[in-house]
Amino acid sequence: MTTRFEYMPLNLPAPVPEWHRDTPCGGQGAIMSARTPADERRARQICEDCPVRAECSQWVLALKETDDPGGICGGWSENERRRMRLGWSPHETRCRCLQCKARKARQRLERIAQARANPELIDHGTVTGFMEYGCRCEACDAAGEPIRAAWAKNNRRRRQAAREAS
Repeated sequence: MTTRFEYMPLNLPAPVPEWHRDTPCGGQGAIMSARTPADERRARQICEDCPVRAECSQWVLALKETDDPGGICGGWSENERRRMRLGWSPHETRCRCLQCKARKARQRLERIAQARANPELIDHGTVTGFMEYGCRCEACDAAGEPIRAAWAKNNRRRRQAAREAS
């Protein structure tokens, strides 16, 4: 049986740090495509055991969102890295408790209010601009299109399952 776990081709901004070539992920920069939860756990385990994980994590978090390589990198998913770039703590990126959810909601409302008052704060044309700042300019709207499409697909699937169940 073949696995769906694979290394994605690197799309890294230059220059790539020297230590990047000596990582346990085979020089792929810990960037892995995880299509299932088991694949994601395996990718995170590779990062967890990496001797340069801290450097990799700092390096990938210092990149702009538009330069983010995607996948699992530095032990973090793309969404977790996006949240940390917005100032969330590593704990908050993974926590689902009500207290953290309420704090995240307050922070998001504050960011939206700041962005409406000062639009140049928004990194236009990114998922962050669309999701976190609620920007609906043409560039941010285009970046949010895959998210809207996935939401609509999941919503149709849920409605179909509900119809079949009744």
